[in-house]
Amino acid sequence: MGNKFWDTIIHDKEIITDEYGESYIVFENVLVNLEINKDKITIDDIISQHQGKGYASKALREICKLADRLEVVLDLYPYPTKKQGLNKKSLKEWYNKYGFYEENEWRRIPNHSFKSS
Repeated sequence: MGNKFWDTIIHDKEIITDEYGESYIVFENVLVNLEINKDKITIDDIISQHQGKGYASKALREICKLADRLEVVLDLYPYPTKKQGLNKKSLKEWYNKYGFYEENEWRRIPNHSFKSS
């Protein structure tokens, strides 16, 4: 499932590589770094180039909807970086709106309802 997810998510998107060799999928004004495994996808980073305008939320909704359609588990570690604008508490609240819950890591099971805000 991971390969089908990857092929679908990058279908009409540009991929760029930063100075550290990390690859990012370019959504509208948002860079997303994903780690693809056979049965789950790990979101390593979501970086909005225009914070507070909803672009990151739009990208995450697209990722969640595709994961639902392909029945793929999403994992992440919600730790803010210098590239992100939210503190740890706000970042966790943001991911929670999209159905992520804390286990050992943060996880979202397919077809888990989320707010469409």
